[in-house]
Amino acid sequence: SNERTSHEFRISSDPDRTLSFTAGIFIDDIETNSSGAFQYDGAVDAGFNVAVTPGGGGGIATAIPREGVNNTSPRSASTIFINDFTRKEEQTAYFGEITWRITDDFAVRFGARDYDIDFEFQGATGSSFFCKNVNPAGLGPAATFSGPTQGVRPDGTIGCDGNSFDNHVTQRLRNIGATGFANGTGGPVIPAKGLGADGVLNQSDTISRISADWHINDDVMLFATWSEGFRPPVTNRNAGVFSGNQTGPFEGYFVPAVALTDEMTNYELGVKGDFFDGTVRLNVTYYDSEIDDLQTSRFDPSNVAFLVFIENVGDAEVRGVDADFTWLATDNLTISGALSWVDSEITRLNPQLEGIAAPVGSELPYTGDFSFNIRARYDFRLEALNADAYFQVAISHTDDSMAGIVGNAYLAEDVARRVYGQPTGLKISEEGGTFSTSAVATALPDSIGLTADGQFFKSGRYVQEAYTLVNVAFGFQMENLGVELFIDNATNEEAIVHISTLDYVPTVTTNRPLTGGIRLSYDFD
Repeated sequence: SNERTSHEFRISSDPDRTLSFTAGIFIDDIETNSSGAFQYDGAVDAGFNVAVTPGGGGGIATAIPREGVNNTSPRSASTIFINDFTRKEEQTAYFGEITWRITDDFAVRFGARDYDIDFEFQGATGSSFFCKNVNPAGLGPAATFSGPTQGVRPDGTIGCDGNSFDNHVTQRLRNIGATGFANGTGGPVIPAKGLGADGVLNQSDTISRISADWHINDDVMLFATWSEGFRPPVTNRNAGVFSGNQTGPFEGYFVPAVALTDEMTNYELGVKGDFFDGTVRLNVTYYDSEIDDLQTSRFDPSNVAFLVFIENVGDAEVRGVDADFTWLATDNLTISGALSWVDSEITRLNPQLEGIAAPVGSELPYTGDFSFNIRARYDFRLEALNADAYFQVAISHTDDSMAGIVGNAYLAEDVARRVYGQPTGLKISEEGGTFSTSAVATALPDSIGLTADGQFFKSGRYVQEAYTLVNVAFGFQMENLGVELFIDNATNEEAIVHISTLDYVPTVTTNRPLTGGIRLSYDFD
């Protein structure tokens, strides 16, 4: 469930005065409750439901109701994994902007936003993944927060299962905030900037914005903007867990407790205007964005941990041009379109991502270099039906883009061949360097993408290849009735719009095939 309450109060002066202002306060309160249980019918027979009584006992009762857990009711014996959390985010921000109209045609604006955010992540995960054929008598006491623990069943027996809540996230984060240690007493010190002893992560800062606009005449305006932005920090449910692979770049690595705020500094220059007696409207913006401590999510069970976590990759830069236009070519024909050119690159990697993420100089994922769309619409009178009609053709193009930031495509390709017995046929871009999962025990004899010594997979990412789509439509409006006949994806292009390797085999999402239909609307005006 999700619950959000937001309030904003602002005051503004007369905007036509030489000096004007806007000021206000923003209050936001978000709570998300999530409870999920994964059922595997064969778990009991496989030995994962460990109980003293024959046959695995009955239903499973939650051993320890943890703070932040939403469902403490008994679950079935085949419940092998539980994910139960409460997320809370509270924000208070004060904002203001001053506008100085230096002349009737030139204005400068100064704005700032001071914010304070509290983020709290409570709950637990539980699983029987480490409980196969475990002797219940040897389990840890129910008071522990990490590792397989005693789970009390309805019949009074003790077992190790998904309800044992072997990862007490609430206590884990409080321990790190109070002592720097995941277990509260010793081990490596876990950096956790802003995390308090109560497990609440606090972030406060001030961001600014400066802009200027110049109306050259009644039809054309030039503008420039410098601004700052951010995404709030987050905490991880498996904070402080040591990676299963402790070789190469993973040596000494543990899941971070906190993914720090990633901050963006953005520069823009642009023009907006009407040209050729108002028959052409054009907007063009050039931007250059610098991102510090870019946040990304990662799922790396072969090297780190079974649960998804969020970390800071490093720094990146994105620059490009966005443009859109509308051209009234004739009284009946309108042509409109937009284009985007993007140049992105990773400019710095945090040390723990060397040999995992695509190397410095690589482009950011899901950002094709070039994309555009163009539409032509012809309006005419359909006298036979006494209706206003139109015919429309739209073409859109999206360039190649990289899938994900982790360079594990060659490894994923090998996994796919093991699972399905054949290669995926997807295009892979070799990024340079290596992906740090050892290939010695993983690769097939005829594996591709290996280093010369056969020890590692090369760093590579799947390519979401370029595609072009065509849509056509014919429609008319007859009094209150609207009718449209359409064909989407008229060339039946199979476009890959997303590739995910989170499951260590590529999961591909495509667009819809050629689709035709009729849309009806009625105006009850």
